Amino acid sequence: MRNDISLHPASSSAGPGSGPEGFEDLVFELLERSESEGPAVLDELCSAHPALAERLRSRVLLLKRAGLLAGGDEPGPHPDRLGDSEIPGRAP
Repeated sequence: MRNDISLHPASSSAGPGSGPEGFEDLVFELLERSESEGPAVLDELCSAHPALAERLRSRVLLLKRAGLLAGGDEPGPHPDRLGDSEIPGRAP
């Protein structure tokens, strides 16, 4: 099974401020605040930005599965690719 992970999803027409910069800024804010405020930040940001809530939740799940964000109970499937780059297997 091949798992591809893209950290830059295609833009959606979710409304004003939902372009790539606005979304990436929101992800950055979530990462910054999560360190001190915990997982409740995700719900707060999703409530404040309902047009981006689904994309934001998907991104958080992707980051947890990739081991880049704390809070994942179990590691997700190891991706074969990250964008255009091939990722070697995990060390035991």
